[in-house]
Amino acid sequence: MTQATVELDYGPFKGRKMTLWEIIHSDYLTEEQRLELIRQFRSGKVTIEKLLKIIITIVEEKEAKKKEQSSFKGLRDHVPADTLFDSKIIDKTTFDLLQQGKTTPKKVSENPNVSKYLQGTESIAGIYLEPTKEKMSIYQAMKKKLLRHNTGLSLLEAQAATGFIVDPVKNQCLSVDEAVKAGLVGPELHEKLLSAEKAVTGYKDPFTGKKISLYEAMQKDLILKEHAIPLLQAQMFSGGIIDPVKSHRVPTDVAYQKNIFSKEVAKTLSESSDDNKPFSDPETDENATYKQLKDKCQKDKDTGLYILPLSKPQSPTIVEKTYLYTEEQTQSDLTNTQIDIPIEGLADKPMNLWDVMNSNLLPEHERQKLLEEYRSGKITKERMIIIIIEIMEQREVVIHDSPLSYKTIRRRITIEELYNARIIDLETYNLLKQGKRDIRDIMEMTSVKQYLYGTGCVAGVTTDSSAKISIYQAMKRGFLKPETGLTLLEAQAATGFIIDPVKNETLTVDEAVRKGVVGPEIHDKLLSAERAVTGYKDPYSGKVISLFQAMKKDLVPEDYALKMLEAQTATGGIIDPEFQFHLPADIALQRGYINKETNEKLTDSVKGFIDPVNEDQLSYADLLKRCKLEGGLRLLSLGDKRLTFKGLRKQITMEELIRSQIIDQQTVTELNEGILSVEEVSNRLSRYLEGTSCIAGVFLESSKERLSIYQAMRKT
Repeated sequence: MTQATVELDYGPFKGRKMTLWEIIHSDYLTEEQRLELIRQFRSGKVTIEKLLKIIITIVEEKEAKKKEQSSFKGLRDHVPADTLFDSKIIDKTTFDLLQQGKTTPKKVSENPNVSKYLQGTESIAGIYLEPTKEKMSIYQAMKKKLLRHNTGLSLLEAQAATGFIVDPVKNQCLSVDEAVKAGLVGPELHEKLLSAEKAVTGYKDPFTGKKISLYEAMQKDLILKEHAIPLLQAQMFSGGIIDPVKSHRVPTDVAYQKNIFSKEVAKTLSESSDDNKPFSDPETDENATYKQLKDKCQKDKDTGLYILPLSKPQSPTIVEKTYLYTEEQTQSDLTNTQIDIPIEGLADKPMNLWDVMNSNLLPEHERQKLLEEYRSGKITKERMIIIIIEIMEQREVVIHDSPLSYKTIRRRITIEELYNARIIDLETYNLLKQGKRDIRDIMEMTSVKQYLYGTGCVAGVTTDSSAKISIYQAMKRGFLKPETGLTLLEAQAATGFIIDPVKNETLTVDEAVRKGVVGPEIHDKLLSAERAVTGYKDPYSGKVISLFQAMKKDLVPEDYALKMLEAQTATGGIIDPEFQFHLPADIALQRGYINKETNEKLTDSVKGFIDPVNEDQLSYADLLKRCKLEGGLRLLSLGDKRLTFKGLRKQITMEELIRSQIIDQQTVTELNEGILSVEEVSNRLSRYLEGTSCIAGVFLESSKERLSIYQAMRKT
């Protein structure tokens, strides 16, 4: 037991390695538990591993109980006293009393000024039907046709977003899952209410992985503003904005400080303009704010809950569609169903049904019709797949038989797409439609090619000793620093393709890795850059968005995005992720793939690339000007850049090593041909470049002391 050790993450032993013996004899175990465990171990009934598990379980249970006793019950988790003090919910005096053990969290929680932030049961809890004097839940009122579906749903979403689904009859507050299990709400509302409950439990930022608030999710466009505003309004007028990380409400000024709310939004929510009334008053059928509905409520004398009085059933709408599946259920079902696409170039890439329904593979009217029929239960998923494949196959036959489309590396492009993007004019479009011009001739026009393929990126480099080499080979041979080379390769991927300048091939990132043009160690980084062409998936809407849109939603770091956007503008224009070709500047602005402010910034101030010859910070446009045009490819000349090796005090050139007879001509040739790298030669010559080892100090045997030479001199 003295040999087995464990490191605890809590309690007085936090961060320390403790032996099993020490923990067994600590206050975590009673004397009875201690003796019983030692007896079982000695008799061989439990192994050391089993004993370790038992003891860790006992320690964890004790710590959990201690945490529960010393903290406050929040909306979903226990809240320490210092968190409430930091959020200005309790004052310094109360905090000190808690720390000294002179009061308890339970006693402090009884204060209404504290409890309203911890639990917050000030939402509209239910309905009071005046003619029958009956009190009922929102869901019951919906089922009894006293409330319209949309009216009741918005009130239930407000409950979920403010902490709990409320049973006003039993005076219970339940999570959404608990409410469904208890029959307080029906399973058909489960997904929608879980979505609203994220306002309490937090939204996951898809790229940082961090938990964020409702307001932050709205700011990042992870939730639509029209969905967020009613929930924020309900929080604001039912006790305060919720901090999902700390699991409690906070005073408004603290919410501002934490950036989980803003004064501008607070002001908007306080206004009672028509645009700011997302709820419906079931009594008058007029639009209302959450505060206006709350002001109409009666406070139940038994429970203290807010109950909305109703004198008569709410009038039904003229037409109210009913669906078998909610939007969330539909998305979940379709996301989990794979489909093989019968289209050239996509046949080996299975997609899920939801992605297909949000792509340009189907006409918009067909997508809407299929979704409507599936949600209403008219067709099954299996039937939907058959219909989709039939539509795609028919479109593919038409496209292949038509002289009005052209196959590029990534996809087949139609003349409608070219005309809509103003890449060809109306006259050319009409001549193509009439068969008076051949689309292949049009595709060879410089004015068209510059948008379809770009005007050319930095394709490779040239050196004194070699004609041309790829960016990746230049990195490997030591002509380019790894970070400089990677940025140039990312720019290639983000402007269309990875280039093999030796074979004059344009390749997708996957193809480039398969053919060895770039190494697998940078595959993921280049795939990420390639999404500037193929589009980013919005994690909440499921739709494909552009690089600029991803930047605005904080899905891509701004400095990285601006660098890649500047490279796109320098090589033909911003790329449309739906059609995957460059766009004229005015069309990119119209389609929302860039805005004027960012466009001006790209022209004036973005210098995200380094000239490998002199280390100058340049824009991609300026870097292209330093390239030589050779065989239609832009090659960056490294003629003035010499291979250097790290010496004792400075970089040593290859010429200096030759003159000192440290390397021979064969090594030089192997370096230039890429057979050897600078790193390999440096390791081989380290004794010349950096030395081996000198006498570093003195070891005093009598005291086992290690001294520097100077210390040894001083001691004498």
